[in-house]
Amino acid sequence: MLVADAKAVVQAASLSLDDATNAFTAEVAKAGIVKSDYEAKLKELGVDLSQYEALQTEQSAYETALAELDELALKLHQQVSAEATAWEAIDNLFSKRLLVREAFAAMISSRTPSLRFQVTANADPSEWRQAVHEALGFRSGDHVDALRNLSEWIWGGAIDHETRLLRSQCWRDALLNSDYSALAGAGLSKAFTDRLKQSTEPARIDIASLRAADALDMEFLKEGNKPENANSWQTVTDGSPGQRSAAMLAFTLSYGDSPLVLDQPEDDLDSALVSELIVKQFRDARWKRQLIVVTHEANIPVNTDAEMTVVLENADGSLRVMRTGQAEHAGPIDDPAVRKDIQDLLEGGVRAFVNRERRYDNELSKYRIDVGLMQPPTSE
Repeated sequence: MLVADAKAVVQAASLSLDDATNAFTAEVAKAGIVKSDYEAKLKELGVDLSQYEALQTEQSAYETALAELDELALKLHQQVSAEATAWEAIDNLFSKRLLVREAFAAMISSRTPSLRFQVTANADPSEWRQAVHEALGFRSGDHVDALRNLSEWIWGGAIDHETRLLRSQCWRDALLNSDYSALAGAGLSKAFTDRLKQSTEPARIDIASLRAADALDMEFLKEGNKPENANSWQTVTDGSPGQRSAAMLAFTLSYGDSPLVLDQPEDDLDSALVSELIVKQFRDARWKRQLIVVTHEANIPVNTDAEMTVVLENADGSLRVMRTGQAEHAGPIDDPAVRKDIQDLLEGGVRAFVNRERRYDNELSKYRIDVGLMQPPTSE
């Protein structure tokens, strides 16, 4: 019984295989007919089958190349976008730097009413010219005129900030694209342009990222003038050596809280500036920072109420604290010994001090009356 069943299964499987083989053979035959018809049609159209196969191969190659180009175009778009983002970050960095400098200048001006500052973005191209000169490998004196013309065209003080930004962008594009036709107004020589074209791409990118420095103009209030009047202010560069020194010292004292050492700050300053400006600034600054001052001007230790005055002398080729016996000449201004040292060394002695007072008697009496230290004489 089992054997008969097995034979029946084998017979059924054999019949199914025969049917499948016959169906496959029929499909192959149909495909052969289609192929023959297709080849006949191509022959009728005058197309060589071998050429057609070559065209198919060429088409496949073109499709592969197009896919690769599409991929490269996508990468190029991503790179262009990344480059634009990087340049924008650089521009934002310069903008933030300008804001910080403007805030710093405003803070100093608020602390020192006798000074005011003006920050002009990218208006000082001197360091920029030097940096471009070095980046291009120029020898000393090479292309100086071309660089000066270019810096004046891009960063010149007579143009506004927006124009500077537009021209710097034009200069950047020229460097990145090696096309300098848009810089016709910059007065570039052909030799200079040729050197730009010969420079390496990294060098041109470095140069494109450079900006002219911000210009900082400092003005000081003329003595006795009112700050609201425009003609009351004078630029530091136009002031006398003493006025410049006073302005810079005021700037130094108005910023920071760390200890400050000053060596003879009265140099180049007349007595009026010392007593009216420097002394006042020292008195204000001493509450915020430690001041150590080396001076030959009596107004500084006396009128600033110095907490410690140390008298130095030159002995055996070196400086040391002056001594009388074992006692050092050092102490606060209200120490009689310290005051005597100041009188002797800085005022020329008590006799000289009294002689000057006698000669200034009328002015001193009027001052004492004005400040209430003395009653005016009564008429008989």
